[in-house]
Amino acid sequence: MASQLRISPHGFVCYVPQVVKKIDETRKRATQIISQRQRNLMTQQQKEERQRKAQMDEALKRQINKRLKESTVETVAVSKMQAQHRQKQVALETKAEKEMAKMRNHEQRAQEEMRARNMKHII
Repeated sequence: MASQLRISPHGFVCYVPQVVKKIDETRKRATQIISQRQRNLMTQQQKEERQRKAQMDEALKRQINKRLKESTVETVAVSKMQAQHRQKQVALETKAEKEMAKMRNHEQRAQEEMRARNMKHII
């Protein structure tokens, strides 16, 4: 049993083969566990970062689509107003042309009646 005992640098007596092997295995396993936890944390952080980025991208897309829709609605409204204005202008122009034609016709009739009266007076 004396061959299995050893004095450590700190002055402790240890069983070399079994104790050191167990300690080494425990340390190795602890290191593996810590490393795995760190990898898990890093993976989780990366996943959360991707999710945040995806949410931000989605929010940005929604905002862009909303602005585009508002712009389209505004453009349609302006186009409708312009079309209505043009339609009113055309209607006013047509009405004015009809009034002018009516006045010309009235003048022509008046002149024709005047000529007819003058002809009657001559005859």
